[in-house]
Amino acid sequence: MKFDAHIFWAPQIAADWQWQRVAESFKVINGFPFESEHFNVNGVGFPLVRIRDILSTDLPTAYDGTNGLNCVVQNEDIVVGMDGDFNCAWWSKGNALLNQRVAALRAVPTGKLDPRFAFYQIPYGLKVINDLTPASTVKHLSSYDIAALRLPAPDLPTQKRIAAFLDRETARIDELIALRTRFEAKVKESREALIASLLVGLPEENQRPSTTNWLENLPSQVARERAKVHFQERVQLSETGDEELLTVSHLTGVTRRSEKNVNMIMAESHEGYKLVQPNDLVINTMWAWMGAMGVSKEAGLISPAYGIYRPTSGKLLPEYVDLLVRSKPFVAEATRRSKGIHSSRLRLYPDAFLDMRLPVPTLEQQDSILKQIEARATREDTLVEKNAKATELLREYRTALITAAVTGQIDVDTYGKAGTTSETLDRIEEEMQA
Repeated sequence: MKFDAHIFWAPQIAADWQWQRVAESFKVINGFPFESEHFNVNGVGFPLVRIRDILSTDLPTAYDGTNGLNCVVQNEDIVVGMDGDFNCAWWSKGNALLNQRVAALRAVPTGKLDPRFAFYQIPYGLKVINDLTPASTVKHLSSYDIAALRLPAPDLPTQKRIAAFLDRETARIDELIALRTRFEAKVKESREALIASLLVGLPEENQRPSTTNWLENLPSQVARERAKVHFQERVQLSETGDEELLTVSHLTGVTRRSEKNVNMIMAESHEGYKLVQPNDLVINTMWAWMGAMGVSKEAGLISPAYGIYRPTSGKLLPEYVDLLVRSKPFVAEATRRSKGIHSSRLRLYPDAFLDMRLPVPTLEQQDSILKQIEARATREDTLVEKNAKATELLREYRTALITAAVTGQIDVDTYGKAGTTSETLDRIEEEMQA
């Protein structure tokens, strides 16, 4: 597919800039379809860059085969994902193999584009291609599309000044984004510590549960009873498949499938799926080790591969159970009791779950736990929401600053001396504190 992306951003370009083709300044290195049977996570062979790894901090997969060993990315190459969002990265993780649907751009000595300057421009050109591709079309890039990109550029010394300016200014913005990201993670970690402390007695300052007895810190007055005392497996199948389809996530628990943005092929018929009733505990057998379980608030149906457990004792509040089963200590114990030949193949079967001992405080104590966590969450959620807005503003400003610089809309020399970035960042902070 041919994309004349430059046409759509030409009106923004400084009049004295010239258009340069990527192919004239870079060598395009295509990825290779490596055989997955030679993939490993033990570091045997060569590190492999898959499309999902482009923006990650590490390379978890290695390749120990013998084919495609010339498809290598090096530091200071520009790496481009050729599917999905067309992610782009300045490579700094050392030599690695490029998997299929990943390409690298390596500067040639005679090029008229400074590599770092081009790195800041290329995502804009790719975004234009992404926006031009119909939503109903699977989005792919070819190496031709990348090589044919035209980028506007001033003379090389000016390109280098712009790149240096953006390196400096985006580093400041990235540091602020990282601080806010760490703040959100700290809030989440603190809440998880409180939940673990209230549920199973783990000290908030030491969240390492026992590998043999996950309830060893539970106060002695709190009952420890097997799950089979309080739950019974429910195996009722839908005759029509017309009920509301449900799904389970470690983040949101049990929700309607229609409310989730899930890119998976739907079954033609849901006849024979398991029925779920309100207050049933639903466990994704294959993903219990990730915390994919929760209590359903409504009736519906779900995949036959899931475990459905009907509450029987009346001694556990559904909200308490939902909180318990998605807590870190419970997930760790569920993982320990799961069976499988590999960590990603673990299964929590009904007999293993029903044999688990659960903390069973009184209904009054359960209600008190829920109220304490809700009060904490109400305060923290307000902070997290403001923090997320500030992070989004920072990202928007970062994108706008890059776009303005690489299209010649600002003079980076005077812009930097005027302290405009500092003023903008200060204004964002003030708006968030209001």
